[in-house]
Amino acid sequence: MPKFIAIGFILLVGVVIAGIYLLRSPETKTETAAVTSGNCSEADLMNTQQSISNQTQSLSDKDFGKAMSYSSDSFRSRVSESDFTNIITLDYSFLLNNPQITFNSCNLNSEGVIEISASFDTGTEVAQLTYSMVNEKDGWFIDVASKSSNEQLAV
Repeated sequence: MPKFIAIGFILLVGVVIAGIYLLRSPETKTETAAVTSGNCSEADLMNTQQSISNQTQSLSDKDFGKAMSYSSDSFRSRVSESDFTNIITLDYSFLLNNPQITFNSCNLNSEGVIEISASFDTGTEVAQLTYSMVNEKDGWFIDVASKSSNEQLAV
């Protein structure tokens, strides 16, 4: 009989853990396997995708200061957090709605800048951004993002 109690306890703990996982706050959903073209190394691809995903999650959490931390030093020296907040809120509000991200291409150019294309699907709209990523300090940081209409957004 104690063996059945132990198995029942283990199952109960598993159900509780699964419930906690399902009830936690929603995270940005990322589809990393969708990259269809490019010459980025696997490590650079993973690191740039992680920076974009982390920034998008911070924006979905309305944590603009943390979102800016994924931007390049150059960007942060030109744009205040208040201006960044206004740009995102007014022109790029889809980033605030926990969009599903699909990464489409990743290319390392001759200047060492990675250009990565991503689609953002909120369920009601799909937006396309191309990011310019620079390698600073200990990783890849977002220097500029452009909408498919070529309107510039530096994030």
